[in-house]
Amino acid sequence: MTGREKSRDTGGRNYHVLPDTLAGHGSFRTYTKRIGKQEQENCVYCGETDTVEHTIFMCDRWERIRQGAWNGLGVNITADEIGEQIVANEEKWRIITNMIRKIMSQKETEERLLQRIPNP
Repeated sequence: MTGREKSRDTGGRNYHVLPDTLAGHGSFRTYTKRIGKQEQENCVYCGETDTVEHTIFMCDRWERIRQGAWNGLGVNITADEIGEQIVANEEKWRIITNMIRKIMSQKETEERLLQRIPNP
């Protein structure tokens, strides 16, 4: 691990949130369908196809978290701009990583709760 990676290591699970999420691994229905854990690939909140881009940049369920990050960055970013923003400076990296961590943590918690509810 380089010095730059160490300085950005927030410890534990959070360190892997960004690369795993951007690679499409995790709580995205397109991914869980592909690996055989789900039959549907639609977002449980809005019905759109649940991809990384949808979850992080488009789904209304996560708008409040996104807006907090955009306010901190001073600009709204798109999926095409995230890479450039992440490497721009340490503060932008921290804001974007925290946004993704919050969205994914809440999404995973809510999906675990939904799995416990029996289907009618």
